[in-house]
Amino acid sequence: MIPLSKLDKLNEKSALEKFIKTRYKSDPAEFVEDISASVNDLLRSDLKQAGEYVARLDEIFGYLPDRFKQRLLAIKGRYNHWNGVPRKALKYYLQARELHQKAGEREAVARLGKGLLDVYRFLGDYKKALQVAKSSLRYFRKAGLAVDAADVMNNMGNIYHRMDNNRMSLQYYDKAREIYLGVGGVRMAVIEFNRANIFANMNKLEKAEELWRKAAKFYSNLGMAIGENQAVYSIAYLYFLQDRYTEAIKLFEQVYDRFKDLGDEKTATVTLLDMAEIDIYLNQFSSAVMLADQIIPKFKKLGMRYEQSKACYFAADARIRLGDFQSAGHMLRKARNLFEKQNNNLWLGMVNIANGKLNMARGQYGRASRAATRAIELFRKSGDLRRRNDAELDLMRASVLAGDTKNAFRIFRSLSSKNLVSYQRYNLNYYMGQCYYRLGDFSHALDKFRRAVIIVEKMLSGLYPDELRFFFAMDKHNCYKMVVECLLKLELIDDSFHANLRALQSINYSANYKLRQHKSITGELLEQRNNLRAALKKMNQVKHAEQRHLEKSGSYLSLEQKLWSNERKIRSILYPSEVRRQGSEADLRNLKKSLESDEVILNYFSSGPTVGAFMADRERTKYIEFDISSSELEYYLQKLHFIFESAVFG
Repeated sequence: MIPLSKLDKLNEKSALEKFIKTRYKSDPAEFVEDISASVNDLLRSDLKQAGEYVARLDEIFGYLPDRFKQRLLAIKGRYNHWNGVPRKALKYYLQARELHQKAGEREAVARLGKGLLDVYRFLGDYKKALQVAKSSLRYFRKAGLAVDAADVMNNMGNIYHRMDNNRMSLQYYDKAREIYLGVGGVRMAVIEFNRANIFANMNKLEKAEELWRKAAKFYSNLGMAIGENQAVYSIAYLYFLQDRYTEAIKLFEQVYDRFKDLGDEKTATVTLLDMAEIDIYLNQFSSAVMLADQIIPKFKKLGMRYEQSKACYFAADARIRLGDFQSAGHMLRKARNLFEKQNNNLWLGMVNIANGKLNMARGQYGRASRAATRAIELFRKSGDLRRRNDAELDLMRASVLAGDTKNAFRIFRSLSSKNLVSYQRYNLNYYMGQCYYRLGDFSHALDKFRRAVIIVEKMLSGLYPDELRFFFAMDKHNCYKMVVECLLKLELIDDSFHANLRALQSINYSANYKLRQHKSITGELLEQRNNLRAALKKMNQVKHAEQRHLEKSGSYLSLEQKLWSNERKIRSILYPSEVRRQGSEADLRNLKKSLESDEVILNYFSSGPTVGAFMADRERTKYIEFDISSSELEYYLQKLHFIFESAVFG
């Protein structure tokens, strides 16, 4: 490798000629090969330094024979591709290919194709990408250049991966790997990383983690920080799929900052895309909308159509859950149009899933079923098992809501034998519980809801006891409530009382832990937090009470989301690596024994339109249903909230 410090000394023709004569026996071609290899190393370790390196090359190549101009153009194309400027990269690659073709350099054209096809892939032009790939592959096979042929097959695997054709992708990766085994080095890191992506799509998460860790180790040993960080970034997403939510968030924050430090703006922005997906899963819908809306124009500017499409999808999904159906429909149409241009079956399937959710939210269960069925067909084509299971669960939910219990039971039997991740197993049991409950079979419904609760509590163990955990638990609380309702229907009052206490304990759970030292937090983060808090306080301090509105303005919500993002980053630094749960159901059952003879526990319960309360003393537990609906109670609570707000702000 030629270091940047050495390159700086070759700014005169005489110095360059002397260097080539001494080190390369007067062969400029060898020098150019070394330059190209040096750029490749920097692209995987430090993009900022790679940019400085490439910027020096115009002057140096000006002293070389004209026949090396195409090599300089190819290097510039490669750098711009890695730096997230694919259209500029395409321009340089096409100029280089034209010069190689004019010079009759067929092997050089084939080698250039390895980079060119990846640019076409990035731009979503898979047809051209495959044309270039097949042309280069034919040449390398005919010439007996096995390693170069393997490079092309690896890139073809990438194309099929982007098209979400997992089977074809893995076939090409495996063929390339057979050849790479005899070569080793960075190629093994690349191929193991790529294969891990496919195994993750196929829901083989343990195999994916094994390969990502192997790739990270390869990159680390080679000193390639960007490659290592990309593998660690993938492990962070895996933590999310394994219910290790706080670990995932902490790791995402770290890799995002690391990508920024290394100058890899492209991958840093992709990291935000995955953080938006996690925000949706953790019920942080406003945060997801803010992130998605922020990165959509960035992806459009970078020409990253695939990522832009996904961001539109996540923006739509979050808006559906917020009840903003009109905006959600608009974003879904955008996502559909972009994915149709790419002929991407997997993400067209995801769009159908979102349409199904939109239809269910509107009470249009027939349309929701048709959308889920279409999604299943598309996922079957792409070979994505995890998302196909998601679509079948959505079809099951629509069937339950529509009263089609026969179809719901059929899907339950089919999915019960499959390898599901936690949130899928939770949904499977919860929907089946709903089905039994609607049929009046409260014993079987209770069994399914209890199974779902066990899964919820396992998922909750992966989240720290803060607002994030609270919001995640909010929509899972219905499952606890259904356990209480089933027990009430079965006239098991004491058990239902303890189940309700258990639900409250779970959602309000706090743990003892020691925070890290304050010095771990940068002054910049603390200053940003203080400024955001001050801005929110100022917006709250209006002159007259009548100026305040129950609905918050867009600027207010934006400030809230920025503050929450800042708080989450700070907490990701402060929180310990593990929080152990304390307390148990046994403690709750002993609660009544601790009461004095004149003491009573009053525990409220609200589900659906009804509101009631448990009254428990040392001897027995009673449940009393109130003569007030939950909507009336909510109205009175809103009035009380307004009175308190008036007292605080005047």
